[in-house]
Amino acid sequence: MAAMMEGMPLRQLLSFVPGIKRKMLEQMVGALNEGVAYNKKNVSMEMKALCQTRN
Repeated sequence: MAAMMEGMPLRQLLSFVPGIKRKMLEQMVGALNEGVAYNKKNVSMEMKALCQTRN
């Protein structure tokens, strides 16, 4: 299983989990995507603030 985890997309990896339903999988992927978008927004705001303080 560890060998399969390297480089395998999350959706494909979770398809190996017994008993997981499509709806649950979509919720998990959605939550991860929201977290990525949230982190990108925060990093962008922090970089903007940092650039303004250096000028």
